[in-house]
Amino acid sequence: MEDLVEMVQLEGVQFVAWRMTLDMMGFKGDDFIEVVEVQPAEDYLKHAMHCKIDMFT
Repeated sequence: MEDLVEMVQLEGVQFVAWRMTLDMMGFKGDDFIEVVEVQPAEDYLKHAMHCKIDMFT
């Protein structure tokens, strides 16, 4: 897993989790791998406007 994460990060992939979703589902930032950045939806959407690919799950 670490190799895959490192490889995609070298290609510019960022891992972002929405704060509101985490709160609703009872997750904490510490529940994820260290490369996941927790952002409020507003900050994420500002960044996502300039992305070529955006994936929601």
